[in-house]
Amino acid sequence: MKIISKPIVDQREPSFNVATADIKEGNLEAYSHSEQEVLEERHAGSSEFTTAALECESSLLDWEKMKGLLPAIVQHAQTGDVLMLGYMNQEAYVQTVSTRKVTFLSRSKQSLWRKGDTSGNSMEVQSIRTDCDHDVLLVLVLPKGPACHLGYSSCFQPPVSTDLGFIKTLITTIAERATAGADPIRYTTQLLNEGRERCAQKVGEEAVETVIAAVGKKPHELINETADLLFHMLVLLQACNSDFFDVIECLKKRHLKKIQ
Repeated sequence: MKIISKPIVDQREPSFNVATADIKEGNLEAYSHSEQEVLEERHAGSSEFTTAALECESSLLDWEKMKGLLPAIVQHAQTGDVLMLGYMNQEAYVQTVSTRKVTFLSRSKQSLWRKGDTSGNSMEVQSIRTDCDHDVLLVLVLPKGPACHLGYSSCFQPPVSTDLGFIKTLITTIAERATAGADPIRYTTQLLNEGRERCAQKVGEEAVETVIAAVGKKPHELINETADLLFHMLVLLQACNSDFFDVIECLKKRHLKKIQ
């Protein structure tokens, strides 16, 4: 993440380009104790001090209006699914930015807590946005396990999944079919057990059927055959240990090159 960071009233948020030199030279007196801890932790074992891209800076957030506590909506960075809602004070925000791990303030215990420290279900921050009034945070994350303490993928039940969220669910199901304990009778498991060559062959077959449906001007068949093609493409990616969302990222990069 790249950090846009400036000093804020009564608390210095680390300017991370400066922090790199400060850590190496031991000049940490200007940082609070909590900031020193996260900076040292982030820097440990790494020759480069890198952070994630954030589009909002702490000095622009309206802490005073919200009495020092901002609601933070947590959203899946790949699927857009809303995962949970928490609250951050300035210290929690600094911790979140510095460690790239979502950190909240517990309003009941009045102490910081980092998501996943107990459960192991951490959330890696990809970016942070603020709303037009600068008093709400939108935190985009890649979760390492369920967001909800009850074991659900989202704290909001029943879940409202986006179309990409469904694709993620399908990918997860295909990955489960690839495990050693999967039911061998299932079609997907059988196909994966036959190897990547067979998976690739199925993609080719479904591609031909999709083309035939398109050329034959059969819209209903085209939808069905395209669904078959997409499903078998996901199976092939699993067989090749490749990630569908890397494909999405590739398309996004190509698009950005076109419009620049």
